[in-house]
Amino acid sequence: MRYRAGCLQERKPYPCGYRTDDRHTCTCLGPAVQRYRARLSGPLLDRIDLHVEVPAVPYEDLRGGLTGSTSAEMRARIGAARAVQSARYAGTSCRTNADLTGKLLEEHCALGPDEHAFLEGAVHALALSARAYTRILRIARTIADLEWAERVLADGQDAQARRADPSGGDVPDAPSMGVAGPIRVGHLAEAINCRALDRERL
Repeated sequence: MRYRAGCLQERKPYPCGYRTDDRHTCTCLGPAVQRYRARLSGPLLDRIDLHVEVPAVPYEDLRGGLTGSTSAEMRARIGAARAVQSARYAGTSCRTNADLTGKLLEEHCALGPDEHAFLEGAVHALALSARAYTRILRIARTIADLEWAERVLADGQDAQARRADPSGGDVPDAPSMGVAGPIRVGHLAEAINCRALDRERL
């Protein structure tokens, strides 16, 4: 079990190592699980941004080769999201969403009524600490930025295609890199899903 730089790398989420593996049966008893999990205290887990389970990859997927986004595509999305953040926090003490705190957190992670209701329910259901609440907001802000960055990149590619095709009509302006969409319920839900060990406290 290792942790560093705000993330947790846990080779075996349970003593037997098979709790999240559909191909094996978990043989751990309750007391053994509690002793194992006690190695990481609640306050320490609160300081780790992402708790993400990584299940074993089926052979069929390994044989089928790589699917989904390429490294270059992911790099472009991350670069665009960082550009959004750089523009947003220009002139402040923040560089990225990870630096958000206090009034800047309230300003840039503002929620609507539906989002407040959803997050309030999650805080009560999962007994989240104030520190976990803050991290969920930061993660949701980052997810919203990545979603916006993907739209910016897609609009840019669409604009290039329209310029290459004279019959494409007028080219719409790409969304501003200095502006990102608001945090929605879906962003909060995804952020909470990135806090697996919080969910297991139920």
